[in-house]
Amino acid sequence: MKNTALLSADFTHTAAPVTAPKSGPRIYYVLNGDDPTRGDSHGYAGIGRAMAEKLGGRFFQIDDETLADLYPGTSHAYDREQLFLQEHGPADIVLCRSIRSTGCFIDRNTIVIEGRNENIGTERDKDMLVAHHITPALLADEGRTFRNHYQDRLQGTLIALLLVENIACPRLLGQALVRQALQNDQATIFLTTCWRTTETDYHQVMEGCRTAIEAAHAQDRVTLLDYHLNAERKNEHATAQSYNPYTGLLDQADHIILWGTSLSMFSEAVATGKTIHVSCIGHDNGGFKHLESKGVVRGFDFETPALETRQGLPIDKTGEIAEKLIKNNAYSLRKKSMLPLAFDDYARYEAEQAQRKNTPASP
Repeated sequence: MKNTALLSADFTHTAAPVTAPKSGPRIYYVLNGDDPTRGDSHGYAGIGRAMAEKLGGRFFQIDDETLADLYPGTSHAYDREQLFLQEHGPADIVLCRSIRSTGCFIDRNTIVIEGRNENIGTERDKDMLVAHHITPALLADEGRTFRNHYQDRLQGTLIALLLVENIACPRLLGQALVRQALQNDQATIFLTTCWRTTETDYHQVMEGCRTAIEAAHAQDRVTLLDYHLNAERKNEHATAQSYNPYTGLLDQADHIILWGTSLSMFSEAVATGKTIHVSCIGHDNGGFKHLESKGVVRGFDFETPALETRQGLPIDKTGEIAEKLIKNNAYSLRKKSMLPLAFDDYARYEAEQAQRKNTPASP
């Protein structure tokens, strides 16, 4: 799904007037050709929104389609950028994969946060979770849309397979999924992919599921649905309004299986609060096995006897990551008069010292 519509938000800061910033920062995520469906893109957007909320600022996602929507009467990309700058000015804070990609949207005073979302997130979080754009409100809204969109095709228990890559035999994976589905009177297996999923993996896993359903004579009991992101991207007739069910599927699924390794997809999935079944529970840097005892994850392989999902509290480290980035850049924000008292350790210390000096000594 193309998802490059303008993402902006204004937030009002509520700190005490004497310490409130003169004005909130302009926070831009500059894609410059990067894929808006990437986990990194969603992570930057999530960080930008969270920072804007905490700093009382404004967030914009900037890409070619956003600028075209904002300035439809201007045909040249350079002219659109200049119109945007005239209206909003350069960024106070910019998020990007590389400073070389920020173009005219920064100046010498811009705070630049660059790098892969996984580096930004996991350097600050021992649970190997990263920032994303998922919120409870977005989940609820997309969940309703998903149910309405597929209401005539869904049946029984909904099993979501988030396919990153197929690292094992697709025939066995198909058999394992159908075996799980057949533990219910009726079930729907919904396979969805990401930008990294290869055509071969997608087609082989789908074929493995179809073959297993036919072998079990379970066509009336098991429904197989799918959404292949790469197929949509190659569809010349796709529009910005084309429906991507991924977020709604996370909300509506009774069970979620993550097949392959993706910190972004894992972090988005645990934002639902559901147990996530993962195929690579002990992968890079220990993987997610340390979360198993907390009920956050369960390992999943071809021999898993049953899917066991419990609803716990949603896990979302996006806000924490945003706060740490604010603290890391506190000095620069203070110089811009854009650092709220809640994040300004130095200002709080000075205020405490001044208060002590003005407090009469006890008799």
